[in-house]
Amino acid sequence: MSNLEINLYNSLIFANENEGLLRAVKSERMNDFRELERLGYIELDQKATGMAIVYVTELGSEYLENQ
Repeated sequence: MSNLEINLYNSLIFANENEGLLRAVKSERMNDFRELERLGYIELDQKATGMAIVYVTELGSEYLENQ
């Protein structure tokens, strides 16, 4: 993928900085996380409404390293 939209890119950075932590997530960011998961950049483990643990995949890590 050549370029992620800025909001998806910012959500990927957030996921990377908070990887493995249970976090409260706003609905708009949760939508971004779902899109990133669909693209293969993260794995999303939603625990409850507005609460999730995010893991960055190898593809997501490589994308961040190349930016």
